[in-house]
Amino acid sequence: MTLDDYINRASIILPEHKKEFASYLKKLPSGIEKWLYGTPDNQDSLYQGDILIDLPVCFIDEDGDVVKGIDIVAMISNACDMQIGRRETVIASPIITFSEYEKHLRLAGEKNINDRIMDIRHNNIFSRFYLPQAIKFPESFIDFSKMVTINSTYANREYPEQRLLSLSQYGFYFFLIKLTFHFARMEYPSNQN
Repeated sequence: MTLDDYINRASIILPEHKKEFASYLKKLPSGIEKWLYGTPDNQDSLYQGDILIDLPVCFIDEDGDVVKGIDIVAMISNACDMQIGRRETVIASPIITFSEYEKHLRLAGEKNINDRIMDIRHNNIFSRFYLPQAIKFPESFIDFSKMVTINSTYANREYPEQRLLSLSQYGFYFFLIKLTFHFARMEYPSNQN
């Protein structure tokens, strides 16, 4: 299935948006900074794809130890599930700046660092969602392979001061496509003789 097929079949994308959205995706990464970010219709609600700063997160490392920290995250849960009182927890993914990522790759002795960065910028890696630089926000990516749960009451109480960016309508469509490609295995017709 091609990206055009996916866009045409996606019921979440409004029909009147499909053609223009497809034209944006064909130019990636060129121009993404012009259409990815936007302002939510309702500033009083959390939205899927919202970028929040300074939220506490934790992960389990290879030794089974809990690693805690404060991070920039993107909200992964559906917007309706993030409404106050709807769910006990919501899901978020950490955002990794390119400077952090490059430093990590250099320390690990990785080769072809520039190729890895370009693959992220072109959104060629399903588990990574490219985020161009914006005001007070460095060039980064969402790492869909790492997710954390956050208490919904806490997230809703803290987000008004912590929301740095939201996605535009086209940014949201692209976010859903990348999330779907990351979690859903693509099915191809079988070649039966």
